[in-house]
Amino acid sequence: MLPSLAITDAKILKSILVNIQLSKRENDSWIENIFPYFPFKAMMDNSPETASVLLDILEHFLDSNQFLRNTNSALSYAVEFTLANITYFIKRNDDRMLVRLIRFLYELFSSLKYVVFVKKLEFDLGRICELIVPLMEHNYLRSPLALMLTQILSLQIITFAESNAIIDFCISKFFFYMEPDRLELCKLAAASLRATPHLKIRRTNRTYEWLYEVCPKLLDKASIEIVTNVLECIVLAFETTEENDFKLTKVYAAKITTLYRLLRNKSLICSVMKIFCYIISDFVDMGILPLLEDELMQIIELIKKSKTKCSHYHDVMLVVDYLQCLQSPYEISKPEATASIVKRCANCVKYPVIVLKSLCLLFPTFFLNQNSEITTRFVENNILDAVEQYAHLSQVLTYNLRQLQWFLKSNRVNLKIIVLEIYLANYENDKVILDALENTNTADLLVHCLLTNTKKEIPERAAHLLSHLQCPKISILLKKQLPLSFRSETSLMHLLTAEPALPTSISEGILFCTMMSNLLPVLTIKDAFIGACHYTYKLLIKFKSNREVVEAFIFNEYAIGEICKTGTSNDDEIACSSITLLVILLKLQRRHYIKIYHTIFVDFCKLISGSSTRLLKSISLLQLSLTYRMSKPILCARKEDIINVYQHLQALQCIDVYSEVFTVMTKLLKTYSYLGYLFSTLVYIEVHCRKLFKTKDQVQSFLSFLLDWLENISKTAMPLYNSWMSIYLFLKEQPDSDMLKRLLYLLNICPGRQSNF
Repeated sequence: MLPSLAITDAKILKSILVNIQLSKRENDSWIENIFPYFPFKAMMDNSPETASVLLDILEHFLDSNQFLRNTNSALSYAVEFTLANITYFIKRNDDRMLVRLIRFLYELFSSLKYVVFVKKLEFDLGRICELIVPLMEHNYLRSPLALMLTQILSLQIITFAESNAIIDFCISKFFFYMEPDRLELCKLAAASLRATPHLKIRRTNRTYEWLYEVCPKLLDKASIEIVTNVLECIVLAFETTEENDFKLTKVYAAKITTLYRLLRNKSLICSVMKIFCYIISDFVDMGILPLLEDELMQIIELIKKSKTKCSHYHDVMLVVDYLQCLQSPYEISKPEATASIVKRCANCVKYPVIVLKSLCLLFPTFFLNQNSEITTRFVENNILDAVEQYAHLSQVLTYNLRQLQWFLKSNRVNLKIIVLEIYLANYENDKVILDALENTNTADLLVHCLLTNTKKEIPERAAHLLSHLQCPKISILLKKQLPLSFRSETSLMHLLTAEPALPTSISEGILFCTMMSNLLPVLTIKDAFIGACHYTYKLLIKFKSNREVVEAFIFNEYAIGEICKTGTSNDDEIACSSITLLVILLKLQRRHYIKIYHTIFVDFCKLISGSSTRLLKSISLLQLSLTYRMSKPILCARKEDIINVYQHLQALQCIDVYSEVFTVMTKLLKTYSYLGYLFSTLVYIEVHCRKLFKTKDQVQSFLSFLLDWLENISKTAMPLYNSWMSIYLFLKEQPDSDMLKRLLYLLNICPGRQSNF
């Protein structure tokens, strides 16, 4: 029998300890029988002298199942005894006993792993954390404290009380005090990540900061033991991360090269492959890899099943290389190994989408220069066969220069066209497509896409790219297609946008001028008409010295009449294109003195409207028609419309065209002198004498108009009324010149001057 429960004498405790030691040596069951009746309550009030002996006694019970199973009394009292004495020895600054107590608590919780409990333990983890925090100031206690807390968090048989804030604070303190590459810290991080869902610790705690900032560096330089634990932490973090939170993925996607290197160590393969699994899955969720759901699950399941050798999972490694290539184009850690994996994967009968997608990027990037010609051709044919059989080809393309060049160099014409059309529809980088076409000398495929594809966006994109392609051979090919595209206005529009070459011979120039003159009146699509006008303009400019080519267009009166009608369009782009063409036709008629039988009368009031650009072009056209020296220009205004045109010019408010307006009004005054006697002219001059002009050219043009007007009316007795003074004051503000003197002279001799001065 044991002594009374109020044991306080150290000698009695020592005798009990001796009996326990003797019992263990003799394999006696006495220790098992005595333990349930051991006076643990009495231990709580013992002196420091007896605490050491009691701790010795407790250490002997750690391998006793009866002791560990006795959760209500023995185990609870043992924990309470340890915590109470830790508090006591903190006050006494007894470092030796503190270390013993902490290690005992660690060993106690370590022993619990091997015991099957009927019910779970319940105790306040927060109380332990409150004791741990002040002890962390002592450097020599940090490692045992970290191990103890790690062991507690790792136990699944313990139910913790609500003390999340202090637990989070305690864990954060370890990351603050300890070196980031300590093994104890790695194990604590793993334990806290496992316990995170159970403890509901905040995701923003120091553990995740350590994962984001420190662990990527540890993967590069730490020991294999540290790296093993870091990888375990990363996997746990991926498992517990919140949905649609891709920060962890972005951090470790940038470390794919390092992770790939770690696969050389067989013990790390499982963890690394799991990380790759999560990265691939998150890349799909982020939209970086457009995979079908079933193919994605195949890859993920394959990675999860990988246990030892990664060489059995070449398709997975291919995806890893693909991700690395996306991150750093044309740079990969082991190009020879990648080429070998490509070769093995290319021998498969059926490819998952992601594997085929990876092959289509990695083969042209890393395989072409790593193997013999026969091997390369064999692997290439296998991949291209699989690509041709796949229905959704856009899902296996990654869109880069080398990939596109590889497809364009293949001898499969239909596949080349399909791939190019997919690039035209989905890839916005013009330079990559143009470089690939130039490097492979396959720009003629763009012409094929332009003429045969029924989708609107592909011919438009092809035409846009052809207009930027500096290739005389293709321009000539486009020119040859022009006469063949009359039946399709859309195809003609795209051909003209692509800027085909101009004819080189006179006979060809005559043919094309005749063709364009017949074509322009029947075009109904805006861009087709504008493109035809632009091409005809360049054609006339090139053959401006050849009368026959110019006549081929000018003698088509119907075409010129229709172009004049479109010049009055409400659409400024159409009108400007028409007017520009009419201007060059009028200039070339005057240059070659081409006689026509019928002049086309134009309503310049409708023509002169719209934007400032359109106004400038239409006013220039009016001026050319007025300065034509022969009897019949191809177009002009009716004589009965001259007054309306003149007054229409006076009504223009666009200050940017004042110089041109004054110039053409001067020409109208010289041609039709009666316009100077209109009352509207007098009012117009008086108003503009009071205006502030924008440029010196405008002032000079107005003075020229004023001079011609005064020259005209000075021969008659036309009174100036109140306008005389406005004109006089305006002229006085102008700098001295011969023109000014002439103007003042004419103004002074005007009839009615005395009556108005």
